[in-house]
Amino acid sequence: MASPLPATVPNGLDSNPVTDANAVLPVSESDSETGHVQNESWPARASSASSVDSSHPNPGAGDASSTLVICGMAMRLPGNINSEDQFWDFLVNKRDARDKIPESRYNAAAFFGDASRMETDASAEHETRFINDTEITAPASEANVQAINDQAFGYTLNQVDLSQFDASFFSMTRQELEWTDPQQRLLLELTRECLENSGELNWRGKEIGCYVGVFGEDWLDIHSKDPQELAMYKLTGHGDFLLGNRISYEYDFKGPSMTIRTGCSSALVGMDLACKALRAGQINAAVVAGSNLILSPSTTQLMFKQGVLSPDVSCKTFDAKANGYARAEGLNMLYVKRLEDALRDGNPIRAVIRSTASNSDGKTMGLSHPSTAGHEALIRSCYETAGISDYCRTAFFECHGTGTSTGDPVELTAVANVFKERGIYIGSIKPNLGHSEGASGLTGVIKAILALENRTIPPNIKYSNPNPRIPFKEGRLSVPVDNTPWPEDRDERVSVNSFGLGGSNAHIILDSARSIGARSQGIPQLQETKEQELLVFTANHPESAQKGAELYAKYAEEHLDKLDDLEYTLALRREHLPYRTFAVYDGTGAPEFFPATKIPSASPTVAFVFTGQGAQWATMGRRLLSDFASAQKDVEILDEALSKVAPAPSWTIQGELQKDAQETQVGQAEFSQPLCTAVQIIIVNLLRRWGIKPAAVVGHSSGEIAASYASGALTMEDAIVCSYLRGLVTKQQKRRGAMAAIGLGRDAVQRYLVEGTVVACENSPASVTLSGDEDKIDLVIQAIKDARKGSLQGG
Repeated sequence: MASPLPATVPNGLDSNPVTDANAVLPVSESDSETGHVQNESWPARASSASSVDSSHPNPGAGDASSTLVICGMAMRLPGNINSEDQFWDFLVNKRDARDKIPESRYNAAAFFGDASRMETDASAEHETRFINDTEITAPASEANVQAINDQAFGYTLNQVDLSQFDASFFSMTRQELEWTDPQQRLLLELTRECLENSGELNWRGKEIGCYVGVFGEDWLDIHSKDPQELAMYKLTGHGDFLLGNRISYEYDFKGPSMTIRTGCSSALVGMDLACKALRAGQINAAVVAGSNLILSPSTTQLMFKQGVLSPDVSCKTFDAKANGYARAEGLNMLYVKRLEDALRDGNPIRAVIRSTASNSDGKTMGLSHPSTAGHEALIRSCYETAGISDYCRTAFFECHGTGTSTGDPVELTAVANVFKERGIYIGSIKPNLGHSEGASGLTGVIKAILALENRTIPPNIKYSNPNPRIPFKEGRLSVPVDNTPWPEDRDERVSVNSFGLGGSNAHIILDSARSIGARSQGIPQLQETKEQELLVFTANHPESAQKGAELYAKYAEEHLDKLDDLEYTLALRREHLPYRTFAVYDGTGAPEFFPATKIPSASPTVAFVFTGQGAQWATMGRRLLSDFASAQKDVEILDEALSKVAPAPSWTIQGELQKDAQETQVGQAEFSQPLCTAVQIIIVNLLRRWGIKPAAVVGHSSGEIAASYASGALTMEDAIVCSYLRGLVTKQQKRRGAMAAIGLGRDAVQRYLVEGTVVACENSPASVTLSGDEDKIDLVIQAIKDARKGSLQGG
């Protein structure tokens, strides 16, 4: 159970310059009929300039308590897409996930027939059908042969083995698992990945809402064929209401938990409900998901009868050849919080939610017929709620855009009516990934987030001949057919639209994280230079630990520029599980993780031993100060404390620790005692930040001062002042004394002692420290050297 990508935390906030308000989208005269974007130059500016929305002078700015942000994501999408990097690569390389339906789903030939053996009724010379509200008359055999062959294709999660699931990770028995909808299983996995991608911790028992949008109920359909098929877990395994409830149960979320079914707009309606609950203060965070698995052809057959599916199983959005949509599988999830909470908790900020809205078309030409007026009202309402009066500051509109002959013109007419003053880029994810119906809205949102982060509008595929029913010219609508840099004089803002078969619509407006001044993702750099990284990984089972470690080892090798982020994330932004493994990595080859071991039931205790004068050396602490920002801050605090002492030192800890052997004064008591204390205080603080705290402390000689700080008896300011004054007194006293560390026990050293020398400390059964007059200590040392050449000596 490991997220394929590590989460990172934002650096913080800074100012964001307001971009030019007089933006015009690049539709040249020669391309205005087609809506293609074939150049990167900008035409003449609009004659009537608009100012930046005065209610939000900094795009996306607002009260942090009411501003909502998306912190993380997880996905399973066609085309072997399991991560955001894979998704973005798929988009910018203009790929299409259309593939053969695996037999593990169902036997397409058995349901739709084999065109090569199809028998045609001789009396039926022609067949009249209505495809997407368009009457089609063709020879019966021609009308069906290719369509039947094409039904072996679709947009499925071929990378997912639905029979594989780690039930032991969750509180499920094997018997319960066998009855549980695969959507429930996959959503449980995605929830874990989404929380990890968000860098979220301590979620259990919190007021977190769960909103899952869904379209079909294939698992229930499959198991409803036999009315005698009854089992204890059938209800909890098959009911669509359990999609959200199961997540809340397993992860102990205490907020509202629900499944939303509004047709193809389900997931985005769920996002609207989640955002309303967050703004109302009902919850502190929300997981919003969409799910669509095609396990049976029954719904596909019904949709064919409805006349909305493409006979060749391909969404050709915006194109004159558009003939319906291709059904697709897909699961996705987003994690949403209030901005102030995300900043407090150190979550990454992926995008800002300016506003969400939902409505219904009401009475139209037919129940499944969309409404231009309804869509236009929804878009305008969403912008009004966001406080955005200049619609044309938005650069990109991610349409529902399924490729139906009715839906696309209706939706795009509404978009044109709103944005026609200065135009807008339009796009749809459906030609790449098909239409995942109830999950499709969130797929569009993730695409929008990645476009904002990369400041690139990805291309639309399967678009060459514009649909004449779409007002490209009147609405100044531009379809990018290549990767298009973000227009400099537009805000980093995207609208995402979604509507359902029964007239339930939803809309969301997203701004980039940069719009609120959030810096590019990355941890606060604790280190400027570092030779090795400590990568830790935890899992619920040793085999999972091994597989997860292999995954992260590959990621580390391929992302050397993100090692600091990865190290931080694995150590501090993950729920730590029973089995632990680690690797020390220098950036060469792939990191090798140690075999996983199970942690003991009780945390091990450690004791800290602090040295006194005598263990110092020139440049000690230099690496601490250069590698760790926290060490630099600590030494500044210590120097500030010494500057207030009378008499204050003429030197600084910072300066002395940087001196090499030729310049250092670390051998003098006036310097060595406070410097040794300072370095040990810094180490204690660093270990404390890493969660390592002593159960006991022991101090040797002046090391008792640092030990007192570690135990909490002294503040760091008091400790450094105490050690400085002790060193100063040692310097000022006129009697010359000395100390020596001897590799003999207390009894063995007694025969060598003379008047004026004593055992100052019994370090161990085989080590003592002597103290006394300097000349007498020299005599003792020489006597021991003469008698026992193997004994250790120090001064």
